[in-house]
Amino acid sequence: MNNNKIRNIVQISESISTGSRIPFVSLTALCDDGSVWRLIGDNWKPLPNIPQYEVEPEEQTDVDIESEQEYPEGDIEPEVIDEDEF
Repeated sequence: MNNNKIRNIVQISESISTGSRIPFVSLTALCDDGSVWRLIGDNWKPLPNIPQYEVEPEEQTDVDIESEQEYPEGDIEPEVIDEDEF
């Protein structure tokens, strides 16, 4: 009997590097068990686990997201989402 849980992909990302004459394509997948994998050739290889340790909270500053912002001409102003919609 096989009790192994099947690992499922939650999110997949593709990146293309064009820094050389030959473009390099990379696929990275986040799985439902928290592991992250990268496709290398024909094989999926796991990335190292992210270390788990206590992180000191960084000093936070209050940001007024309600204030009017000016955007350069031609830029698209971001859509404001009402918090009550969530």
